[in-house]
Amino acid sequence: MSSEARILDMLKTGLGAYLSVEAKRIADIVGKQEEIIRKVIGKDIIGLPYTYNLDDVFIGLKALPGRQLGIVIPGSIEPASKYWTTNGLKCPLDAMEISVWSRRTFKYPKVAVVAKLPPPEVGALYYPISLFNMAYSEFGGPIEFHSYGGSNYAILAAGCWRYWDYTYPVAVVQNILPTDYNTAYHTYMMKVNKWGVEFFIDGRLRGVLIATQTELRYRLDNALPYSIGVGYAVLNSEFAFGIRIGNVSENPADWKERLIQISPHYVAIGDGDPCPPKALHLYVSGSDNRLANQSISSGSITSHPIPVFGYSKKTIYFMASQSGTLEIQTFTLSNKWRTYDSISIPANTFYAYKMTGDAVLARVVFTPSTYPATINEAEVVLNE
Repeated sequence: MSSEARILDMLKTGLGAYLSVEAKRIADIVGKQEEIIRKVIGKDIIGLPYTYNLDDVFIGLKALPGRQLGIVIPGSIEPASKYWTTNGLKCPLDAMEISVWSRRTFKYPKVAVVAKLPPPEVGALYYPISLFNMAYSEFGGPIEFHSYGGSNYAILAAGCWRYWDYTYPVAVVQNILPTDYNTAYHTYMMKVNKWGVEFFIDGRLRGVLIATQTELRYRLDNALPYSIGVGYAVLNSEFAFGIRIGNVSENPADWKERLIQISPHYVAIGDGDPCPPKALHLYVSGSDNRLANQSISSGSITSHPIPVFGYSKKTIYFMASQSGTLEIQTFTLSNKWRTYDSISIPANTFYAYKMTGDAVLARVVFTPSTYPATINEAEVVLNE
């Protein structure tokens, strides 16, 4: 099968599965999508070299009024350069939504954009990063970092969406963004892994989305050092990258001209490792303060949850000025923290604990035998 036929088949299959809940009611939308796909997919799209010609790399879509199951009804194909310039991506008054999409797909993509983000606004949608699942299923949807304003609320969040229920993993990051996010440029990055998604701001991990196949839903919104969302999602490995901007309302009288300040010259995307190894500092729960160098005068200290899902090799390194008990806890599908192991730590001894069991999240709780105590080392190394 040719490359363009393969993508067309993926899109058609994915769209069909995604819309199966109300397939008859919105069959005309599927037909319109297929018509657009056929126009867009050309002979030389897969492997198309990146050039300075924006329209060789991206296409533009102008949306018609109306939505079905959260999908904007496609309107017309437009040159991406018509709406996307060095000043940013613009949605004019005569459009409900404008989006630009990569002409090729990426495996376990890592994407970074340098952007000045508009503040969340009722009635507005700004999607600086949108990754469309090329094998859409009823279990999973697009992966997005977005600012969305409903009829009476507006949020900034990262999520793997399912439009017809609320079990998808989502992490609200609005309150942990840089204070000048809407007046200064910052770097926002998403990395898709086989176990979920990581979200970074200016090189710091600020959001973790874990895709499980259970109805468990766990969220730590606006949490430092990073928000966490656990939920029901099945991730594909291949995604197209897009940026979306527009209006929530279907009434043209409510539409406004909108701009998101992302230059095409400050977007980077490529294929990634499905499960990259990582080394993470342990942090005080709900804080941007590292566990290392913390002083304990009484009681215990608990770390922020560690995303260990998908990693078979998990080593926790720990050292404290006083002896004590280090408790390893895991988060279970019953929505509770349970003790996985409890070990005695000698004073001033660098200790390596290898966690052999699998878990969604883990954390450590240290209780010194003598006070005050200072934690000297606290980190974790994860590898497949």
